[in-house]
Amino acid sequence: MDRYGKSPGAALDKSEGFVASNSDLVEFATEINIAYRDQPPRISCKACTAERHGRSFYLADTEYWLCSVCSHLNGGHEDTPAFAEKLYGRNLSSAMYAQNYLTFDELRINEVYRPKAKFLYDALVDEGRRPSELPTKVLDVGASSGLFVHALGLEGFFATGIETNVRMVIDRPDELSNADVRVVRPDQVLDEIAQSDTQVLSFIHVLEHISDLEATMDAVRRSNAQYLFLAVPLYSLSTLLQRLFPSVYPRQLSLGHTHLFTEKSVNLFLSRHGFEPRSYWWFGADFVDFFRSGLVKGLQDEPGYDDFGVEWRSLVGPHIEDWQQILDANRVCSEVHILARRSRGSRRTRSV
Repeated sequence: MDRYGKSPGAALDKSEGFVASNSDLVEFATEINIAYRDQPPRISCKACTAERHGRSFYLADTEYWLCSVCSHLNGGHEDTPAFAEKLYGRNLSSAMYAQNYLTFDELRINEVYRPKAKFLYDALVDEGRRPSELPTKVLDVGASSGLFVHALGLEGFFATGIETNVRMVIDRPDELSNADVRVVRPDQVLDEIAQSDTQVLSFIHVLEHISDLEATMDAVRRSNAQYLFLAVPLYSLSTLLQRLFPSVYPRQLSLGHTHLFTEKSVNLFLSRHGFEPRSYWWFGADFVDFFRSGLVKGLQDEPGYDDFGVEWRSLVGPHIEDWQQILDANRVCSEVHILARRSRGSRRTRSV
């Protein structure tokens, strides 16, 4: 099953916050990029493990290179555990990440998280199963405050989640208190995955944040899961806009996003680890990023000319969805959701 496009409403709403906080976000991204450049150089592809070889370019003084084997966009440095601790640990970085998940917004649930759950349901039905026979047990890895776990429950799934950031769970809003999310230590995550008896493992914008993808996918292979449901960011127009608008918050490739998948690299990544992509949902926020970048840059250049914002919104705003659909339909958008099924030749090998 292939699905293309999504209303830009939720992304536009979120971008308004990015516009208002642009200076603080750019400062934060710069701080994290400096820390990232202090890490050892990356010498092999994050997706296929091939030795480094391919075209490269710089964004915000940081080098990135495209793997000549699978086309994955790799950062020039390793995303080490030390880097992850700075970004996600008990410090300012953790607080800034957590605050996006510590409020309950019914509109956000309905526009962002329930559509993901509904796509998962539709993709499983497309596998030829009757609704009454669908695999309904899901383990959501990196569940944050439980927003997706909550949405899965609304769509009839029996979902649990695991999360390493304590604050995400203990400070979550009361409306999410019934979402079954457990706090686990980082060194427990792989065992939690490998020992899971759920039929579906979900990684919603999580794989791109994991330091050791090979160990994670080995744990997935050792689990009982027949399906893998993931959402990952892609190398797309949003990425290159960051070079054109260096004073605008770099949403796509910065902070925890040190590498980006492509259609080719994500398919090869899944196949190499024993999973076959079955359903795709291609959509992005590339033209939302273009809209935001033009608005911020225009206001920076002419801070006293408020009518620029009015003109930019009037000229560009109405066409964002139409323009984005072109990228979505060509699978060169800024993200993809995939339901992948365990390949018949891929055997589970649980540790004893």
